[in-house]
Amino acid sequence: MIYSQLSALIICQISRRKYGTLVDRNAWNLSADTVNAMYSPLTNTIMFPAAILQALYYDLEQTASQNYGGIGVVAHEITHAFDNNGALFDELPKLWSRCLTVLNMPAAR
Repeated sequence: MIYSQLSALIICQISRRKYGTLVDRNAWNLSADTVNAMYSPLTNTIMFPAAILQALYYDLEQTASQNYGGIGVVAHEITHAFDNNGALFDELPKLWSRCLTVLNMPAAR
């Protein structure tokens, strides 16, 4: 199984558990002290914990261009919406039909 198929399988399994529940827009998948960022195709959101806005990525002592370069992680996360995994989430029906196929589940009627 290649990486993108494995990622899709994991995402589908997580999605299956959340299917039919309300989206919790207050839930964070990263702690505030994590120096990382994350794109979620399920909610089409990007999360930036507070730690990403600390030196070396961002600092009031740096020039504007250094800060823009340091927080280029924003653009990097946006590209995940269009990569081989993000492309699985073009349309909601496609997402769920692919998940059902991967999980060998019958479609709801």
